[in-house]
Amino acid sequence: MLPFLARRLLFGVAVLVLLSLGTCWFFTAHFYQPGSPVPGDPWRTWWGWITGVVLHGSVGSSPLGQGLWSAYEPAIVHTAVLLVCAFALVILVSLVIGTVSAVRAGSALDVTLRWLAYATWGMPAFLVGLILQHVLAIAYGDHGAQPLALSHWPGACPIPLTGGFYNGACKAPGGLAYALDLVQHLTLPSFALALSFIGIHARYLRSSLLVTLQAPYTTTARAKGLPERRVIRHALRNSLIAFASALLLDFGSIFGASMAVDYVFQLGGIGSAFLGAIASPTIDPITVTFLIVITGSLVLLTSIATDVLVSWLDPRVQLR
Repeated sequence: MLPFLARRLLFGVAVLVLLSLGTCWFFTAHFYQPGSPVPGDPWRTWWGWITGVVLHGSVGSSPLGQGLWSAYEPAIVHTAVLLVCAFALVILVSLVIGTVSAVRAGSALDVTLRWLAYATWGMPAFLVGLILQHVLAIAYGDHGAQPLALSHWPGACPIPLTGGFYNGACKAPGGLAYALDLVQHLTLPSFALALSFIGIHARYLRSSLLVTLQAPYTTTARAKGLPERRVIRHALRNSLIAFASALLLDFGSIFGASMAVDYVFQLGGIGSAFLGAIASPTIDPITVTFLIVITGSLVLLTSIATDVLVSWLDPRVQLR
């Protein structure tokens, strides 16, 4: 396990270094304008940034003079919370739909669930978000309070150029009231992000579970008189290997969709931060490089976690 993790981490670091080099070179060479606080030499810009990260642990500063990590930490947290909520929805709903569809294979319920899965499969998350906002805005337009918030992060204070980050004079409330407010604000974005991925991963689970339910050891278990509920439970555990690996390997797609959902619902996450960084009249290559490396790090760590999880679910899998 440890040699495998060491090799994957070294490979990941090498990929991130090359990613930072390509990003910094591209934005410095093609988007630098006179008057920008960033020098126009791509190599010097990248070398200054990478040496600061390695030698001093500093990821750089924004053109406004604020440290990049402190400036974008709220955006990273917002996106992470949205991803956790969306993943929870995908896992729970996909397990229910996939299991019911496999157990009732060929029935009217199975056909209906498969049709819904195909219908949601091709729906972009940002389009679902826009439709939800539009429909609910019309439905509750004549009422006072919305039952579900249509946009913004709870307690966020709009600050120019930061997409709704918090500053020192504006703190988010805590306690149960804030937790309930957070649920109210994240329900629609989480559903919009999870919907299309629920359809595809429910299909994955159904196909895997159908194969497992027809396996010889499952037939033997039924022949020995094992209750059908226990048979399904054991078969589901074996089917989770393919389901979990497919879900985690799809993290890059879910993360990319979360950036669009974040912008649609104005949650002040990485999506809003990235669009704000590249929409500036003078693009700061260091800021864009930092955001790209952060997103790349999340995808690489998820890929490593996928391999570890699969080996834990199936001891026959050896990490090499």
